[in-house]
Amino acid sequence: MTNAQVAKLGPLSAKEYLQTLDAIERNAKRLQLIIENLFHLYDGQIEFECKHIQLDEMFSNILEEISPKLQEQNITATVDCTGFPSVIGNYDLLYRAFYNLIENAIKYNIPNGEIHITSEVDANRGKIIVSDTGCGISAEHLPQIFDPFYRVNTSRSHKTAGSGLGLSIVKSIIERHGWSISVSSEVGRGTLFTISQFQ
Repeated sequence: MTNAQVAKLGPLSAKEYLQTLDAIERNAKRLQLIIENLFHLYDGQIEFECKHIQLDEMFSNILEEISPKLQEQNITATVDCTGFPSVIGNYDLLYRAFYNLIENAIKYNIPNGEIHITSEVDANRGKIIVSDTGCGISAEHLPQIFDPFYRVNTSRSHKTAGSGLGLSIVKSIIERHGWSISVSSEVGRGTLFTISQFQ
């Protein structure tokens, strides 16, 4: 809205006009994404197709897409899913869920930090673990982080332009598959998300 009002005030140079249009387009795309996320979060009637998914391949595709953000902060991301190599689920939805988790691991990481994605089988239960070396989340905030629109810190959320929906979408998608997600974190040391399913 602000960018549109600035454009009306004019006159703008050709460069300023294009920059304003770019800003308006970015904001429109962000609003569209928020709306799409709301539909995915609350429409429990949507049926989806499931298939075998190779985890290493899916995570490699995610890291390739998100590589500019990794490079921006010089963050190293590793994948080792040999312990639990595949799942049955909807590729598009799981891609969205894990993309959100990895994107958060980048947003709240430290420069030259690390992200580790692993899988394992524990007591006949497959687990996928996404951990980072970021700023961490204090204990009082952990019970609410999956709530829609909840933000751990207003200034931090404003800085990263989050909508407060990312982790709600993740939890919704994971639970739609009949799985569960949990989180552990320590301020100044990082955060670890564990996605569990019965094998």
